[in-house]
Amino acid sequence: RIAWKEQKLREVDSLNQVKWKMETEVAEQSYAAERVQNEICKSAKLNDYQSSQVSIINQEFSQKNKLISENTELTPELKSQQIATLNEEKKSRLVAVLGKSKARKLEKAQAEYDKMNTAVVKGN
Repeated sequence: RIAWKEQKLREVDSLNQVKWKMETEVAEQSYAAERVQNEICKSAKLNDYQSSQVSIINQEFSQKNKLISENTELTPELKSQQIATLNEEKKSRLVAVLGKSKARKLEKAQAEYDKMNTAVVKGN
């Protein structure tokens, strides 16, 4: 895949190289996030339907979170409050889709992944 990207970069004219490279990096980040989410859902023992619902909810709330974070008219305190409210709303939506038990398993799997990932980052 890396060789293919390098080949493609050589083929693309110099004006489009930066744009193409940025687009491929965004796509790679998206694929990486999807792989992580799939791993977390698998460890929480969610079925395919539940995993897809979690993915949809995560995308929706990620976009809302981004809008709040980028809003320059809000104070940092107000942003924090709105994000906290958004997180509570996300939690309740996950419970509605998954049920309390599976939602707890998903939360636990996410926490374990975060803990493991933080340990790896600190170790480097």
